[in-house]
Amino acid sequence: MIRLSKVWATLVIATVLFVIANAPAQMLKPYLENALNLPLNLNGTIWQGSATSQHFQKVSWQVEPLYLLTGQLSAKIIIIIDDANQINTNANINLAKTLDFSHVNGKLTTKYLQQFSPETPFMFSANININQAEAKWSGDLPPNLPITSKGNILGERVNLLGEKLGSYQLDYTYINKTLEGDITSTDDSSVDTNLKLKISPQNVLTLQGEVLPKSTGLKTIFEELNIAFNPNIKIQLPTF
Repeated sequence: MIRLSKVWATLVIATVLFVIANAPAQMLKPYLENALNLPLNLNGTIWQGSATSQHFQKVSWQVEPLYLLTGQLSAKIIIIIDDANQINTNANINLAKTLDFSHVNGKLTTKYLQQFSPETPFMFSANININQAEAKWSGDLPPNLPITSKGNILGERVNLLGEKLGSYQLDYTYINKTLEGDITSTDDSSVDTNLKLKISPQNVLTLQGEVLPKSTGLKTIFEELNIAFNPNIKIQLPTF
């Protein structure tokens, strides 16, 4: 009798998991559209599916079911905005509403980012590579800012008013609503760079350090643009 009960319990659990595993992704549509405030087209299942929108080409996910036994939801997420802008990450969320993004990698362009601050002119263009970044939310989930984050960002093919400046990297940490980072030049850069960056909780950006152009032509351009070789900048950034 006990053995029969175990068999029935196993069958019930297997049936429930099968039904959930094959539940259509369309079931998520009202929740996602409400959270993101944009219309979506969903395909696949809750466990492995994708979403498309006029704002991006495709977001796909694959949930790891075994993590449910520990009270967590874990998924691999790939975001394709367009051919030049893509991000992939591992996401974990638990019952305490703590969300972690780990192994965040991807590429973005300054042309894409410009739309989020159209009133702030970008004097340069670049391809931006995100390397092994991570971020954590607690309570207030995205689109709110994370409580902590860190990572490495590499700006490639930096172009300042037609001048090719090479590549530069930013190592950053974000905690207590404060972003701090070091901007340094790489071997192919045209400007020796060593800068300290900070954005305060009041959205005030400070930038200090050295930028030393390697050519006479670049030195002339920096002087014409009033770009100091030893900048000490403090700017109130717009609030998004």
